[in-house]
Amino acid sequence: MPDKALIYARSATGRNLARQEDKCRRWCDENGIEVVRVRCETGSMTALELAHNELDGEVDFNILIAEDSARYDRHGDRLISLLDQATERAVRVFTIDGTELTSPEGRWKFRMLTERDAYEKRIAEDRANRAAEEADSPE
Repeated sequence: MPDKALIYARSATGRNLARQEDKCRRWCDENGIEVVRVRCETGSMTALELAHNELDGEVDFNILIAEDSARYDRHGDRLISLLDQATERAVRVFTIDGTELTSPEGRWKFRMLTERDAYEKRIAEDRANRAAEEADSPE
């Protein structure tokens, strides 16, 4: 099957969906990939949930493309489950920087970035907790 893509664009506010779609379409054009469908979502339903639904049915694409991995989902473990499902269905998952998240290198890179983000979040929470404790302690 020639490469056919399903584009995902997601925004909590609904802004920038057209920009995300345009960037993904350009990436597909540059790589000789036909776009068969575009899913633009606003709000709390993640593209990840929709992608799982797409992969449960009859698949007429072999590439999922989004601007960046956060468009699929901001939670690493949930995205890994999508990557597993996509791999089972012979669908490759990309971001427009050319990273194939379903490749061993892409999975490694994504896991490393996810761990770094979790580390930075824990550090920020620790700082905030220490600041709150210092503010509450009598001098």
